[in-house]
Amino acid sequence: MRLLRFLKQLPQRFVGAMAPILRLLAAVFLLAAVFAFVSDWALSTGPTSTADMWKQISPTSFAQAAKSVAGTLGAWTWDPILMTLLSFPAYVLLGIMALAAGVAGRRRRVVRVFVN
Repeated sequence: MRLLRFLKQLPQRFVGAMAPILRLLAAVFLLAAVFAFVSDWALSTGPTSTADMWKQISPTSFAQAAKSVAGTLGAWTWDPILMTLLSFPAYVLLGIMALAAGVAGRRRRVVRVFVN
């Protein structure tokens, strides 16, 4: 009986434990998005794509990611699909990731409904 109750509550406990980590990730992604936006604005060169910024920061990890994705999922997933996503400006993609992590890690309100 207790084991069944524990197994029922396990997904809720896991989500409850991950919520603070997701909120922290949302803050980090938002901070990185602000840095990317300010650097693009200060340099006045226009928005930098995420792929270009990744290549500037760590070209070896970009090449390894391309090789890994092409080897695992096929070359067609890297070039048209992921490169399309990575062509967005860095601050847009980081902002979307911050929004997704923030929504996933938000505090949920408990609504109690009493029927008389």
